Amino acid sequence: MADISTQKAILGVQEDVEIPGAGNSRITSEKESAVKGFNFMDDRLLNKKWIDGSNLSDITMFFRVLALCHTGIPIEDQTDKLKYEAESPEEVAFLMAAQEFGFKFCRRTQSMMVLKELDPSSGKEVEREYKLLNLLEFSSSRKRMSVIVSNEDGQIFLLCKGADSIIFDRLAENGRSYQLATSSHLLKYAEDGLRTLAFAYRKVEVAEYDCWNSIFTKAKTTIGPEREELLERASEMIEKDLILLGAAAVEDKLQKGVPECIDKLSQAGLKIWLLTGDKKETAINVGFACSLLRHDMEQFHLGLSKEAESDNQLKGMKEDILRQIESFYQVRCEESVMNKPFALVVDGKALEIALRSDVKDKFLQLAVSCASVICCRVSPKQKALITRSVKEYTGRTTLAIGDGANDVGMIQEADIGVGISGMEGMQAVMASDFSLPQFRFLERLLIVHGHWCYKRISKMILYFVYKNIALGLTLFYY
Repeated sequence: MADISTQKAILGVQEDVEIPGAGNSRITSEKESAVKGFNFMDDRLLNKKWIDGSNLSDITMFFRVLALCHTGIPIEDQTDKLKYEAESPEEVAFLMAAQEFGFKFCRRTQSMMVLKELDPSSGKEVEREYKLLNLLEFSSSRKRMSVIVSNEDGQIFLLCKGADSIIFDRLAENGRSYQLATSSHLLKYAEDGLRTLAFAYRKVEVAEYDCWNSIFTKAKTTIGPEREELLERASEMIEKDLILLGAAAVEDKLQKGVPECIDKLSQAGLKIWLLTGDKKETAINVGFACSLLRHDMEQFHLGLSKEAESDNQLKGMKEDILRQIESFYQVRCEESVMNKPFALVVDGKALEIALRSDVKDKFLQLAVSCASVICCRVSPKQKALITRSVKEYTGRTTLAIGDGANDVGMIQEADIGVGISGMEGMQAVMASDFSLPQFRFLERLLIVHGHWCYKRISKMILYFVYKNIALGLTLFYY
């Protein structure tokens, strides 16, 4: 069964939401939207027409997951209209989308969430309360978040959203009805430079929940270094046998002036690496959009072969990565006389092998010889490890710039840390040496103020030497 996609934008974030149930479409209105942040137009879904879909229960559950699986808080503005505050702009976008399709998130307490839902049977808006039993928070290592809720009938559901690779690994055999169609659309969205998320759910029996909740509660109340491991084990026990509902694609638009800034810094002789948690296709598209990749560059794609990945043996994976690195480096050396620029693109699994001690030096030898490097599906720990490894291997000064909590380790590891203040919070700014409101100001910070600082320090050193010579010779002669 194919997917329908909706498109909207809010707070600088644009999203495509795939809903199981009809032919694929991506229809965007170029006119100003009547609802701020919502620019989707499709007569098959708007104005309550989605209730005529053939798989109504799945569509209803998809919107319900959008409206319940989040950490957002509804706030009334001066005009008594609801607006949302959440940990990320993506969650706000999902809440806006759910609201436009008849699933309005109204209130939240520590133990309850209230929705105004469109009842498909009557076509009227109905207020429903969901008891919030547990929240399994998102983290960069988990790459997913879940909520466990109980409806008014006492039925318990686990609602989950996260990276498609993580969700797909946790699907039940009877929960893969939309996997093929969703995978193809996710690939297309990634190639368009959009960040992707998958949505799924499962019904949990009361006895199973009671047993699991005792384990989860014990893990939460544990004090000590093993607490995180116990929580992760408990989460793994319940986040399984999921039923796939659909996917969302979010465009994190580049700020103004980013391509021009990166181009100027490259011309100044800086080598720029992009470390991102996005999929490879998304990262490559962003690389072209921000001038990190150019069409005249030859790209090396470092990733595990299907044979090595299927064997899942560390020795075989190491040999596979080393073979690719040596092959790429040989090509790089042979064509270096032509002054042809090269770019290296590394996916997450290959990077994990490449950063091992017996492979790292050869990987870095290849990477530092390339004009641009893009590392995909990178965790915060890997970002910090890459920064430290490059600093130690080259002996050069490193600068890290980021805007989110997952960039803090990288910013602290670099010689110079730059934080961008914005919608992702202030963690990166608090951990940095310099704070910027936008990425494009990095050009002036380095090329203008960096040059002035270099000249001032040079003059100060010369003056310091002159002062010491003058004072020393005065004492010597007199």
